[in-house]
Amino acid sequence: MIYLKSIALALLFAFLTNCGGGASNQLQQNPLDRPYDELKDQDENRTSILEESRKRYSGSTCEEEDDRDHECVDQCREIYNRRSDRDDCEELPIAQIQVLFELHELLEDPDDDDLREIDLEDLEVYLNVSIAGFDSLINKYSSRESKEVLFWIAENEDISNLFSDEDDEFKALEALFKEVTGGFSVGDETHQPFIERVDGSHRLMEIVIDTGNESALEWFHEYITEKAAGCRSEEVSLECFKVFCRIGKDIDRDFRENWLSFEDFEEYIEDIIDNEINGASYGSASTTLWDTDDFDDAGDITDFYTELCEDLVNK
Repeated sequence: MIYLKSIALALLFAFLTNCGGGASNQLQQNPLDRPYDELKDQDENRTSILEESRKRYSGSTCEEEDDRDHECVDQCREIYNRRSDRDDCEELPIAQIQVLFELHELLEDPDDDDLREIDLEDLEVYLNVSIAGFDSLINKYSSRESKEVLFWIAENEDISNLFSDEDDEFKALEALFKEVTGGFSVGDETHQPFIERVDGSHRLMEIVIDTGNESALEWFHEYITEKAAGCRSEEVSLECFKVFCRIGKDIDRDFRENWLSFEDFEEYIEDIIDNEINGASYGSASTTLWDTDDFDDAGDITDFYTELCEDLVNK
């Protein structure tokens, strides 16, 4: 009897696994724990992007092919694990699917020279069919591969603008950050990814500032203010500002000075001065750390770290 029960349990386990009920399959289906179908429904420009793709590439769509052994079927299956994503993929022209397949293979083993050759419109289609395809790759990236992708995003404003639109919950960004840093705790270490050297001696934030990538800087700023422990409030605070200070401490002074030329960051510094320094809403900090007569607005600041941060981060 025990023997028969063991066989029955083994058969049941095999059945569940083959039917896709195993835990490993669930992880593969949703590697970064996103509500993919909900995200697609909420994406206001997704339909127009996919329709435009059908106009750009001539020829029949994959779903119009009678032959289910056509390579486009396998290509959609290779890119997207989820059935609904594969169905959406097969509605595209065969020529577009071929390009998406090649793009997916390139992203599977990213190299900075190859990444620069990616067509923005094709990448937009790839992510709008479903970002799940990209998520499945990030889940397997090494530190080197994650750095390649972060460098690509940091130096190219069109690319960072696209990713910030499609990854506004920061799932992909945070996965890249964790791989680059070897894992970090959201909170005190939130600054760490931004000071990592992702291209030789150049740190991530230095690349963004040097290229004038306003879109990436805005995305990174939103990430910090939403994720760092001291920033989880709509109100500015010195605890949140410390994260920016820790980034500033490890980047070159020239980059710190240029950072203030970005509108979002200048406004943030303005809020810190108005509400936390001159406003003295942080108890006695403004009287013990700064001479409030020195700062009327952000225009009075040249190097925010030496003028506002040094005493604060060491407090």
